[in-house]
Amino acid sequence: SLDLVFLGIPLLISLVVGNKAKNWKWSKKRIAFVVSAILLVGMGVLVASNSFVFSLLYATVNLETSYVQNKDLTITELHSDHPVSTLYVAQGKDSSHSLDLLFSLMEEKGLSIHQTSQRKGIIGKEDTVLIKINGEWQDRGGTNTDFLKAFIQKVIDHPEGFKGEVVVVENGQWAIYLDSDRSNAEDKSQSFQKVVNYFENQGYQVSLYDWTGIGGTAGEIIIIEENEREKDGYVDLPGGVSYPIFTTKFGTRISLKDGIWKEDRYDNSQVKFINMPVLKSHSLMGVTAATKHYMGVLSTSLCNDGFDQHQGMIEHGLMGRIMAEVIYPDLNLIDASYIGVSPRGPASSYESAYKADLVLAGRDPIALDYYAGRYVLYPLTIFERH
Repeated sequence: SLDLVFLGIPLLISLVVGNKAKNWKWSKKRIAFVVSAILLVGMGVLVASNSFVFSLLYATVNLETSYVQNKDLTITELHSDHPVSTLYVAQGKDSSHSLDLLFSLMEEKGLSIHQTSQRKGIIGKEDTVLIKINGEWQDRGGTNTDFLKAFIQKVIDHPEGFKGEVVVVENGQWAIYLDSDRSNAEDKSQSFQKVVNYFENQGYQVSLYDWTGIGGTAGEIIIIEENEREKDGYVDLPGGVSYPIFTTKFGTRISLKDGIWKEDRYDNSQVKFINMPVLKSHSLMGVTAATKHYMGVLSTSLCNDGFDQHQGMIEHGLMGRIMAEVIYPDLNLIDASYIGVSPRGPASSYESAYKADLVLAGRDPIALDYYAGRYVLYPLTIFERH
């Protein structure tokens, strides 16, 4: 394995230096110091092999993660005699068509995207809809902006007339690209900000809130208490859990945990949380999808140092705890318009992404991730972690 290689290299260098040093007439003290320094650096590299940055380098040179794309992707329909979760998958000619097919399928199976006076559904005409996107990566690494635009259009096309608010949100833990000209879209210059502007210019209350500016790491960390009424920031809970309280462009005060502030209390009855990740390979975590996407909800500055939160996520179930303690998604919509199959994921270039024009949906993020990894990503990569 590469771990043995990285450990063996400094050992070999130490032996060579030790032998050559005799000819260079170095003192024993100097030889011991140089050899110790080389070994120390080698051990540091080995320890760093658990880090996120190292994992990207590891994936680049590790032949075992050189994926082969299978161009024939067949969507598998699964059934169970004792079903626990229902998942929906649709494939169209573009993002808007895929969403049309998806929502028709959901409606057919008894789940409507629109809640009306005549039927139960997910989004009511006066709801505040928070759409969590992936805005931390450029190219095909972020949520497709055509997909986002098509979904917002579905929201405002409410049969009873939409009078609520839509807020696109994200906390980039190391970078943020909400107004990039390298977006995941047919028109690469169509950024998240431009999508929001498109609807706002039509008179709809659609805005963007960058949690990065209050969540630390790539921005300033602002810590507030749960009873804070004016300042925006993050509430720090035990065990690495944290969540934002913020005021939207249109003056709506929102606690992600407790809902909208109304006069003298919070009300979460009209807050809907849409979890909208892009499906892609992740060189350390395996798969980026609905569960991993919650990394952009918390503030990593309040849970771990550096990129160690990835390991904490595995060992302590941090993403699941946020869902349980802060907010559970009303709907998970996995954007698989272009699937990131690169071993260097979560980065995904325009050239390496696989065009699938798929959308996957469900209310159970774990079941959805299992299906997305096993039956969509794995057939393309033949990589066992998928």
